[in-house]
Amino acid sequence: MGPFVDVIKGRAEKPPAMLDCSVLSHEQTLQKIGNIEKSLKKERLARLDATKAISRLRVHQQTCRVLFDLVGTRDVPGLHRIFKNAKHRSWSMEKLLKMTQMASEGTYRAKNFSDLEFDLATTIYELGGGAALYALQKSPFAFPSRTTILERRQDFKLRITAGQVKMSDILANIETMFKDVSPGHHKVPITLSMDEVASDGRPCYLPETDDITGLCEHAAAGVPSVKMGKDLNVVRAVAQAVRDGKIHVGKEVFVAAFARNDETDYGAKPVLLMPTCKKGSYRDAALVIEMLRQAWKISPYGESLHGSLMSIASDGDPKRCPALYLHCMVRELTPADPVFKHLGNLPGLNLWTGSGGKTQDLDYKHDMKRLCKLFCTREGLLIDSVVLNKGVLAAWLERLTDVDWSENTIFSLLNTESSTLERIHTLLSPKDAQDVPRAIKLLNLTADLRNLDPSGFDPSEQKTHCAISLLGELLEALVEPFINPDLSISQQVTSLIKFAHILCALFLKHESAFMPHHLYNNLQCMVRTAVFRPIFQNTSDGKSIGWFWDSRFVALDSAKATRTQQATIDRLRHLTFTFNGRLVIPLNSSQVRSISISTLPPNSLKGNRSGNTWVIAETVLQDIKKTLLERLQANEGTHSKIPVFGRVRQGEFPYKAVIDSAESLTNIEHTITSITPPSAASAPQACNICCQQVSGPDRQNHMGRHILRKLRGIAELSDNIDMGSIVSMEHPCGFCGQSSIGGACEVRIQSGKALSKCSHAYEFRIGPASKISKQKACTNVPVQCRLCTEVHWKYNMHQHLQARHPSWEENVLDGRELQEFRDKIKITYEEETRLGIPDDRRGLHVVSSDVRHANPLYLPSIRDERGDSPRRPRRDTLNPVSFHPLPVQPIQLPTPSNLRPSSALRNTSTDVFL
Repeated sequence: MGPFVDVIKGRAEKPPAMLDCSVLSHEQTLQKIGNIEKSLKKERLARLDATKAISRLRVHQQTCRVLFDLVGTRDVPGLHRIFKNAKHRSWSMEKLLKMTQMASEGTYRAKNFSDLEFDLATTIYELGGGAALYALQKSPFAFPSRTTILERRQDFKLRITAGQVKMSDILANIETMFKDVSPGHHKVPITLSMDEVASDGRPCYLPETDDITGLCEHAAAGVPSVKMGKDLNVVRAVAQAVRDGKIHVGKEVFVAAFARNDETDYGAKPVLLMPTCKKGSYRDAALVIEMLRQAWKISPYGESLHGSLMSIASDGDPKRCPALYLHCMVRELTPADPVFKHLGNLPGLNLWTGSGGKTQDLDYKHDMKRLCKLFCTREGLLIDSVVLNKGVLAAWLERLTDVDWSENTIFSLLNTESSTLERIHTLLSPKDAQDVPRAIKLLNLTADLRNLDPSGFDPSEQKTHCAISLLGELLEALVEPFINPDLSISQQVTSLIKFAHILCALFLKHESAFMPHHLYNNLQCMVRTAVFRPIFQNTSDGKSIGWFWDSRFVALDSAKATRTQQATIDRLRHLTFTFNGRLVIPLNSSQVRSISISTLPPNSLKGNRSGNTWVIAETVLQDIKKTLLERLQANEGTHSKIPVFGRVRQGEFPYKAVIDSAESLTNIEHTITSITPPSAASAPQACNICCQQVSGPDRQNHMGRHILRKLRGIAELSDNIDMGSIVSMEHPCGFCGQSSIGGACEVRIQSGKALSKCSHAYEFRIGPASKISKQKACTNVPVQCRLCTEVHWKYNMHQHLQARHPSWEENVLDGRELQEFRDKIKITYEEETRLGIPDDRRGLHVVSSDVRHANPLYLPSIRDERGDSPRRPRRDTLNPVSFHPLPVQPIQLPTPSNLRPSSALRNTSTDVFL
């Protein structure tokens, strides 16, 4: 039994899979068979997986072969961006191949441009223009398009004028383009430039103002409104007016820009963008120029910051030239004018200018192109009985030798073997009449004809050569100042004056047979402005204002000193005060200079004249003032930390001096020697309307009564009402009742408080003031518009919404926001009752006729920040003779019978010379 037991024991210890089938039980045999079947199934699945994997690899291999073949044989635009997209979006090889094929066929373009590509595209567009960028966009590089880089190139967001020219648009654009100045900024003469640029010629929608733009300037007369409004009625009206020919879609955009005549920052900056059909009259052009001139004069970022207008430039548009004449030929310079001593004795110079000495300037490039066009006509021009036209010039140009006729044009590149005659023909008959380099080359070559050797010429040729030589002297004197950088300003002006005298002599002799009157006028105006410009530049830069310390001290009372203390004569002590660090700006050596007091004009200072003093330029002080004001506006808490003092006890303030170009100080003048002690903001002040004394906390409530009664059309019954002003109907200030247009009383919200520039302003918290209480009933507080960033007084919000957002209730705010906004600007029954509004006047909103009839965008924004609020007319019509909206001297538009001097269109006018 022992061996048998051992055998049985050994078999029992082994797993069934290791035993022979003959010794397995039925159950063990079935289990083994199941294991074998599982193993076989697993092996079959593994083989199947391997087969499928191999198939997939073969498909991937084929896909890669096709992809590599496609990439290797065809130029795929933006290939690197396609692979970037494949990685970031986890594309399969099949989708990568599909997108690559679509890209090669032009149906797909990858858009994930890198910063480097944006920078390169912007640089190419700036240097090579739209054509160069378009070519690279369609190339395998697939650069971003012009519209794609637009957002990155847009440094400023300007207002586009829809329909009639609006002063508010011009003022807002002046602020946008000119409010930022660099250190050392100073005033210089300014040039106003005007021209048209091509546009797409299609209307578009401006969501900021709810306007349909792209229509010509006559849209205001052809349709009731260009506001989109609540439905499509305005769109249908505009479409019908365009079909009927009442208005037009502007094919060009009129651009007006101001430019500083300075060594830096001299680029023209646009302030007016207006689609145009160019069908207006010269009076329309004159009115536009007047609006631009007045806007520059009244804007705090215009003349007061950058300088006065010196010249008005244009491209020679036939309707704009008479308008320039009306503006720039209205008065003759007299010995009282600062520039007369430099210009008054120049023979032949036309001394008739506009107000302030403005002159008209016609672009020299356009004048040169018109000269070339005159040469290339069959009639040509007459000089000493010789007609010089296209045929004559072509024959004489063939005689020039050692001339490089090659040009960087497509014709020259494609026709390298073309003859000299063909190249001359191309020069005289260009396909692009606007090719300025071609025009300058033709003028230069014509001037070179005078250097031909006349020894072999017959009498007829000698006469023609004499005429061509005179023409050559004329053209060289015109072109050389613009192409030779080695000439000084004096040499440039001398050359242009030579050109003007020759031009005048030939025109007086041959009149219109020599050249058209308008071209002669444009050339002489261009030369005259070139003569005036350096004189104005030297006059404006010749003197500057500086401040200096006279080495003495001043004694002041403290702001809190009583009258007894002020009257007491006691020993003067050092006055100790502390400045907040944010109110201190250190000066460096470049901002001040040291001079000896002995160099100051005699008898101008009292006391000791020994030692040195410091001089600080007015421009530096203005920069410091601007910086300090910005700091004060950014942190209202610093207002209370400004040290204040009382009257002057002893001594005087620093002197003011005019510093001329030789750095010598002249014209010493004393400044004021007394200070008006400051009064507390809460102190009572006389109301602007009724002259009643009102303390600070009550001004908003008191003035709110006046404003609401005015809006409801209720006359004031106070006996003192005639002593004060009248509440303005155009955004009245909640403190003084005068118009807020222009920024004189601009209001803003900061940290829940109402802050204003108004002289009657008093700081208060908006939350409590917006609720009716026992002490006050007025809730007229500043409210920020939900549709834009502007802040208006509550009582003015209705006027703002009607002017700027007429469809705000329908398609701008959702239901909850709309109800909240309505509740915020609602004037309750209780409020009107307590403010004395009769039942028949409650809820009635009375507006002035100019607000009812004017185009809403003609209303200037209250954020324009001009010093004074201009008064606008009672009707939205522009008088063709004078401008009423602005407090500036209007221009009188003369008729042809009273033009001075004689009209530039007269055949034998000598007054337009220079």
